[in-house]
Amino acid sequence: MSPRTSPPPPDGRTAYVTGGFTRDGHWNGITVVDLGSERTRRLPAGERPLGIAVL
Repeated sequence: MSPRTSPPPPDGRTAYVTGGFTRDGHWNGITVVDLGSERTRRLPAGERPLGIAVL
C-alpha cells in the first residue's frame, strides 16, 4: 500500500491512511491505525479514496 501524506493525528494515538491508488492497483478503503498498540482496522470507503477529513 502506498499511503497518502497526511499531518500527524491531533490526538497522537490514531492515524488514518486512505487506500486510493497503489503500485499494485487500488484499494477502496481506509486503514485506522492505533499508534500505541500498532493494531489496524480496515473500513470500506467507496471508490479509491485519496483523502480524509476526521471530525
